[in-house]
Amino acid sequence: MSGLRKPMTPGGGAGAGITLAMLAAITGASLIGTNDGGTVADFIYRGDPVTLPQNLAYGDGLRDLVAGPGPVSRDNHAFGLGALRSLTGVSFNANPNAGYGNSAFGSRVMQDSLNGFDNSGFGYETLRLITDGWNNSAFGPKALYSCTEGYRNSALGTTCFYGLTTGYENVGGGVDAGFNTTTAFGNVIFGYAAGYRMTTSSHSVVMGWKAGSGVAAGACTSVRINAIGYRAMGSIRTASDGNAFGANSLVSLTSGDGNNAFGNNTLSNCVVGTSNAAFGDSALLLYTGDATCAFGTDALSSLVAAGQNSAFGHQAARLATGSNGTFMGYRAGYALTVGASNTFIGRLAGSAVTIGGFNTLIGDATVQGANNDNGTALGAGATLTGSDATAMGRAAAAASSGIAIGSGASAGAKGIAIGTGADAGSATGATSGDKSAQLALGSAANPVAVRGDGSLFPTAGAAAGHIEIKLNGTAYRIELKAAA
Repeated sequence: MSGLRKPMTPGGGAGAGITLAMLAAITGASLIGTNDGGTVADFIYRGDPVTLPQNLAYGDGLRDLVAGPGPVSRDNHAFGLGALRSLTGVSFNANPNAGYGNSAFGSRVMQDSLNGFDNSGFGYETLRLITDGWNNSAFGPKALYSCTEGYRNSALGTTCFYGLTTGYENVGGGVDAGFNTTTAFGNVIFGYAAGYRMTTSSHSVVMGWKAGSGVAAGACTSVRINAIGYRAMGSIRTASDGNAFGANSLVSLTSGDGNNAFGNNTLSNCVVGTSNAAFGDSALLLYTGDATCAFGTDALSSLVAAGQNSAFGHQAARLATGSNGTFMGYRAGYALTVGASNTFIGRLAGSAVTIGGFNTLIGDATVQGANNDNGTALGAGATLTGSDATAMGRAAAAASSGIAIGSGASAGAKGIAIGTGADAGSATGATSGDKSAQLALGSAANPVAVRGDGSLFPTAGAAAGHIEIKLNGTAYRIELKAAA
C-alpha cells in the first residue's frame, strides 16, 4: 500500500485524519507491520468492529466491505491486490453464513465474491469468479478460477479445475487437472492434465499423467469411470462404467462402455469396443471388438476383432485371431493363430496347435497336431495326431478319425480302442490292406480284437474265440468264426 485506506464507518462514510493510535483504539486490535515509510499499517482490520468484526486485510483486500443490516461478513482474511474486493458485508441472500470465514491469499483471489463463505484461495486469481460458492479450497495460480456457485471442491495446482462453474464435491491435484470441468460432481482427479477435457463427467476417479485427458475432437462426458496410470483412458469421450488400471490401459478408448482393463497396455487399442475385461500386462493388447475376456500376461494379445473369446492364463492364446474360443491354463493355445470355436483347458493344452478349429482339449499338456480340426482330447497327455480324432484318458492317443478311450488306449486312423492300454492298431493281418484292427476292446493284457476282413485266420470257418456279454447277472458267450 502506498498509504492507509480510510476505514469505512457503519454508515458508509470515510473517516479522515485517523492516526494509527486512533485506528487501534477504534478496532481494539493491534496493527501488524508497517509500510516502508513506517507511518501507516500494511495489515489492517476492515470495517466496523461491531457489525463487521475480525476481517483482516492486506493491500486493498476487502476494499468494498461495509456494514450490513446484521452481523454479516466476519472472520475474513484478504492478502493481495483485489483479494475479496467485492465482498460488501451486505447479505444478498437468506444464508446467515454469507460472507463468513473466507481466506484469500494472492492477487485477485475471490475478487468477485459476494456471499461466498468458508472458502480458501492461495495463489494468483484462485477462485477468481466465485460469487456464492462455499467450502471450496484452491491452491495454485488460477485454480478453480471460474467457480461461481460450486461448493466443497478442492483444487491443488496451477489451473486445476480452471473451468469448473457450479460443480461440487470434486477433488483435484496437478497442473491443468480437470481443466475443462464445468458442472461435474463427485470426481477425484490427480495428475498433470488428468481429466483435462472432462466437462460434465461425474462419479469418476482419474489419476496419472494425462489419464482420462480426452482428445481434441470433443469434450468428455463419461460417468462412473476409474482411470489410474500413465495415460489410462487417455482418449476417452463418452465411454462410461469402465475401469483402467495401468500405464496405457484403455488409452485409445473413446465411446465403448463397460470395459475393464488391469495392467500395463491392456486393451490399449480398443476404441469403441464394449464389455471387455483384460487383466495382465498386454492382455488384449490389440483388441478392438466386444465381449471378450483375457486374464494373464499377453493373454489374447494378438487378437484384433474376433469376438466372444475367453482366455485365462499366462500367455494363453497369445497369437489367436479367431472367435468363440475358450483357453484356460498356462500357455493354453500358445501357438494357435487361425481357428474358431476352440476350447483348450489345462497347462499347455493345445500349445502346439497353430491352425485349427472346433477342437476341444482338456487336461494337462493335451496335444493336438499343428493343423487339425474337430478333435477331442480329455486327460493329461492325451494326444491327437489328425483331424476328427477323439482321445479320452491319460496318455490316450488317436490318429485321424480314430477313437481311443481309456488310459494309454491307442487308435490308428479310423480305429476304435476302448479300455486301459487297448490298441486298435496292435493286430495285423497277412492280406489286409488296412493292416490294423478297426475295433479293440479290453486291456493290453487281455485284448479282444475285432477285424473287418478276418485276414488273421488262414481258412474260412476257423475258430476266432468268443465274446462274453453279461445281462442281468447271466453271462452269455458268443462263439466267433472267421468269415470266408
